Amino acid sequence: TFVAPGPFSETLEYVIVGGGGAGGYHNGGGGGAGAYKTGTTPISGPSTTTVTIGPGGWGAYQGPPSSINPAGYGSQSSFGPIQVGGGGAGSSESTAGGDYPGPAPEGGSGGGAGRGYPGGKLGGSGGNLGNDGGKSAGYPGTDSSMAAGGGGSGAVGQDASLTTPKGGFGGQGTQIPSTFRAGNAVFGAPGPGGATGYVCGGGGGAAGHPTAGSSDIGYGGSYDGSSEIPGGPYAGGGTGNYRTSSPNPTVTPGSANTGGGGGGGTDTPVGYGAGGCKTGGNGGSGLVLIAYPT
Repeated sequence: TFVAPGPFSETLEYVIVGGGGAGGYHNGGGGGAGAYKTGTTPISGPSTTTVTIGPGGWGAYQGPPSSINPAGYGSQSSFGPIQVGGGGAGSSESTAGGDYPGPAPEGGSGGGAGRGYPGGKLGGSGGNLGNDGGKSAGYPGTDSSMAAGGGGSGAVGQDASLTTPKGGFGGQGTQIPSTFRAGNAVFGAPGPGGATGYVCGGGGGAAGHPTAGSSDIGYGGSYDGSSEIPGGPYAGGGTGNYRTSSPNPTVTPGSANTGGGGGGGTDTPVGYGAGGCKTGGNGGSGLVLIAYPT
């Protein structure tokens, strides 16, 4: 809660970020970033304002013998009556990309599409405070596929490549206002060029072709809508993974307090009987910042 004393009367500046969506499993798409909103609002005392930080979605999971849990949406964050939605869930091999969830009227970004075949599956549709997730792609001549990036607050998620075994990058995020980047306080996550204070990067998609390596995964928050931004991941978006012989291939969650989408997970040739599993990264929790003159 934010408690304003009796003589208090100020116009507050705020940043509100919803929880990020989770990544899908088995060549899964990246999760969509939570919604991003900034503005001002007057507050007079005495009063008490409830603050809610939306958690990120729980990563998709499939494991022995056949348990399946789809990726979860991010949850809404709020400062009093000002609410924003969470990010959509990245899809897995059998479902289309996730849309942004309710009940907040202003939803976040859509999740990226997971395993598909030539032509791809559509990514999730972003809300009015976010962007769409990308489309999936089948690698020619194989039954494996690459997944798309989730949408970020600053750009759509990247489609997975049709010509190379490459996952789509997550859409870029947004730098918070300078008010919240002054002094010693550090909020948000790294951005391009060493900049700080970025939030709401989309999660990267997985690279599922058997020959794909670490250079073929989708990086979180690293697609500006037309080209890849080098040096990522950025803005709290999780990075997808690629097939390895490990029973539990590493997948990256969205960073806490950024609303970043979780990275997409892939499969493993180890198989269920040998302890293999397929998981997606959790979404990053949201954020509420307020500032006023002192």
